[in-house]
Amino acid sequence: MKIKKKLNNNVIIAVNEMLTEFVLVGNGIAYGKSINDDIQLDCADKIFTTQGKGVAEKLSRIIEDIPLEYVKVCDEIINSAKKQLNENLNEKIYLTLIDHISFAIERHNSGIDISSLLKWEIKKIAPKEYAVGLNALDIIEKRLNIRLPNDEAVYIAFHILDSRIREDDFTVKTIALTRQILEIVKSEFDVQCDENYQPYNRFLIHLQYLARRIFKQDMALRNDNSLMIYEKLKYELPKCYRCVCMIEKKIDDEYDFKLNENEKAYLMIHLHNLIS
Repeated sequence: MKIKKKLNNNVIIAVNEMLTEFVLVGNGIAYGKSINDDIQLDCADKIFTTQGKGVAEKLSRIIEDIPLEYVKVCDEIINSAKKQLNENLNEKIYLTLIDHISFAIERHNSGIDISSLLKWEIKKIAPKEYAVGLNALDIIEKRLNIRLPNDEAVYIAFHILDSRIREDDFTVKTIALTRQILEIVKSEFDVQCDENYQPYNRFLIHLQYLARRIFKQDMALRNDNSLMIYEKLKYELPKCYRCVCMIEKKIDDEYDFKLNENEKAYLMIHLHNLIS
């Protein structure tokens, strides 16, 4: 294996005879070395194998100024995630997660922690990925003696979701749809968004089924006798009706999906329970 590029004394890009690129990380690994010099993999503390075009270059730039301990911790988190989910992850996770965790630690050390508005929703819609995020916080605390807030588990879960190779984008789309609908609801009502509030849990479950009908083209709710119920609710629950109209327009504009009267009636019922 030969050195292709030196980033600093601790990070180099190397290639083998098949021109596969590797990012080698280690204290002083590049000291005294030159381009095209031979180097053995066992010289590195951490080895990243990359297949995508330009991935090695991007990864090496990200980790160039990141403490080696952070890089090792992120690699441990990614390997742990693969075991927890029992699948491989797209290698872009190395680009996104290393950068995110390094920045999160910097923010935390400066006294700046960012709350997530979707913590309860992620726990409900993507529990496996959220569990990976919580485990990542334990790893960070164990290795670096830094305890990041639980909200960071949500952001880590997003990175994991975005990199799952076998996962279609249904879960990611469901989360996006849920966020859009909740933004509308919160703009109209002062709602209690708490995992222990049962009407809120029921509403989230309903949104998951709605997402299946939109993104997986599952059968729409039957419209039997729905028009009478819909018209009745429309006049009895005018504020909920107004909110559902806004949700209907967002879904139509964003996803080209038409809600029928039964769908809208169920949404009004859930909204009424949510704000009562």
